[in-house]
Amino acid sequence: STDIATPNHSSSRRRMLVDMETDRFIELIAGTRGTPGHPVSPDDELRALLEAQRLARDLARRVARTTSPTAAALFAQAAEEAHRAAGHAQLLAADTARRTLAHELPEATFDALAAVHADPAPYVVGTTYLPEDPRTVPTGRPVFKDTTEFLTGFLHISFFEARERVRSIDRLLPGTDIHGQPVPARFPTLADDLANGTADPKEIGAAARRLEKLAPHINQHPNPAVLAGQLEDQVAESVRREDPRTTAKLLAGIQGTLEQGTKDVPEDVLRARTGLFNRGTTGGLGEFLLRTLPADTEALLALCASTDNPRTKAGDRDGLLAQSL
Repeated sequence: STDIATPNHSSSRRRMLVDMETDRFIELIAGTRGTPGHPVSPDDELRALLEAQRLARDLARRVARTTSPTAAALFAQAAEEAHRAAGHAQLLAADTARRTLAHELPEATFDALAAVHADPAPYVVGTTYLPEDPRTVPTGRPVFKDTTEFLTGFLHISFFEARERVRSIDRLLPGTDIHGQPVPARFPTLADDLANGTADPKEIGAAARRLEKLAPHINQHPNPAVLAGQLEDQVAESVRREDPRTTAKLLAGIQGTLEQGTKDVPEDVLRARTGLFNRGTTGGLGEFLLRTLPADTEALLALCASTDNPRTKAGDRDGLLAQSL
């Protein structure tokens, strides 16, 4: 009889082959520690990851010397796939740092890790080792107060990028609830696309962020769970196949439709729209948009009126100037 592989069977078999190849690569890089067939440790996997990244960088430089346009086109696809895999890895790393409380490590450990990263060869071959994990809860003021600050300071990225990665963990990675039970990612379709490298990680993250802001509107629907799933599938398909501008128009259209379908705008929706928004620079001047709730608007207008009134302390410009001298 002929064994006809179903799609699921084929996918599982490929996964097994990939695992076997990965294990062989780890053993090739990390060695057997004198015990052939010894269990692969997380330390071995980390060594192999560092070496794989070094090899990937070297291969990219070599392939970039090609004079073949056909090879160049495939190289572009391979580079894009590596970029997408790196975007997923960044969130996995941020999640791991948050889960293990890496920001609480002592300063000496961070210094030692920076030295390993600068010259990983001794660590990869096993002649040097990582600093030991703290045996007790660290005392005193930590180097970084939280994961966002750790990512900013240790990786030298912007605060806004670090904060977005931390926020994206819950949107795009599975996790556990307060009882330790596994929970799916908030946006499972987009999460699968991120994990599989189906689309640009930046656009996936932006789509998840926009959909999250639409949640108050969606929750007004008679069947919010079904609507949320349908909208996510629609947006995910656009992220995969369309340019960012088209996806942005789709999301704007979805928002407009949801807002038109709600007669009385809930307070949480109104609050989600408030804030001070930087609109960039126009004609050499910074431009901001301020949105406030009605009660706050009245208080702000009263403050402005008081400031403009020279009879008040706030409006007495000459008096304030004299006090500052």
